[in-house]
Amino acid sequence: MRNDREMLCVDLVLIAAIALLGGTIQTVIGFGGGIVIMMILPFFLDMLHASAVSSASLLFLNYSLAFRFRSSISFRRLPLPLLIYIPCSAFAIFLAASLDLEVLVLVFGVFLIVLALYFMFADGRFTVRDSIPAAVVCSAISGLSSGLFGIGGPLMSVYFLSNSRSKEEYTGTIQLFFACTATVNLLIRIGKGIFTPALVPFTLVSMLGIAVGIQLGLRILRWINISMLTKVIYVALGATGVFTILSHLP
Repeated sequence: MRNDREMLCVDLVLIAAIALLGGTIQTVIGFGGGIVIMMILPFFLDMLHASAVSSASLLFLNYSLAFRFRSSISFRRLPLPLLIYIPCSAFAIFLAASLDLEVLVLVFGVFLIVLALYFMFADGRFTVRDSIPAAVVCSAISGLSSGLFGIGGPLMSVYFLSNSRSKEEYTGTIQLFFACTATVNLLIRIGKGIFTPALVPFTLVSMLGIAVGIQLGLRILRWINISMLTKVIYVALGATGVFTILSHLP
């Protein structure tokens, strides 16, 4: 019994540590926390329940940062992306069973890499404008990729970063967006019996790590200006694409 308890303690510490890293990264660049946390959680839970814990624990980060930067949030930019993203994500979840996701996820990874390289080397000649077409395209692609692969943040970060007047506006707006979408997902998971009381201890431990990660991320965010943040996000966009491809190679 003692060994089982010791193993459980080690597992929980490891989960908290990876959640700390995920919380730090998402606080700085606006996304990526779920990707980092899902690198370790599937070793302790099946994919269905691991994604539920990851999403639920990141809600703490979403609402915390949205509240912290509430005065900088661009509320006018939220309704249309939410109206597009949520139905597309739900549609993709139902569609996933009939698709070859192994091929699609590789295509998606390549798409992220090409997108990141283009943005990095375009030298400002092309930007994602704050417009209805841009909101529809970015939200639709992100919603579909979220439903299919559990990765919905990268392209939304590009959209919300466009024309953001400050890093505070970007951070507050994108985290409120993710808070809304993740809340809907959590309610669906609870209704379907996916998120159960048995997952609460894992979620609380993840939240503890994320809480520390938020503080570290905010310290880093203080000395990053919007131009530097843009470059960091483009690099993270490409890194997400590389990780997506490598993690799904046969």
